[in-house]
Amino acid sequence: MINCFSQLGQNALSIFVFANILKKGYEPDAITFTTLINGLCLKGDIHKALHFHDKVVALGFQLNQVSYGTLINGLCKAGQTKAALEFLRQIDGKLVQLDVVMYNMIIDGLCKDKLVNDAFDLYSEMVA
Repeated sequence: MINCFSQLGQNALSIFVFANILKKGYEPDAITFTTLINGLCLKGDIHKALHFHDKVVALGFQLNQVSYGTLINGLCKAGQTKAALEFLRQIDGKLVQLDVVMYNMIIDGLCKDKLVNDAFDLYSEMVA
C-alpha cells in the first residue's frame, strides 16, 4: 500500500500506512524505508527524503544499497549531481558499500551537466 500511494504522489497516505505499521508494533525494514524515500523523491521532495533518511539513521535503523541508490538517483534527477557526489563520499564504507549502480547514476548526471572530465575521474575511481 505504501508503494501504491507513493507512486500516486499521495505521500501523506503513505505516511499514514507507515504510522499504522509502527502502531501495531511491526518493525519497518529497509524496503519500507526505501519505498517512502522513493515516494518523496518522485514528488520532487529530495530535501524531505534526505531529512527522513537522517531521522531513520538517527533512530538506529539500517538502510541498504537500494535505499542509498534511491537517494543518489533522487539528487541526480533533481539536478543536484554535486550534492549526490558529496553524499556518495559521506556514505562510502561507513553506512553501506558503494556499488557500480550508485557510481553510474552520478557519472550519468555529471555527463548531463557537461562535466565529462569529472565523470571520467569518477569512473576511474570506481574502476580502481
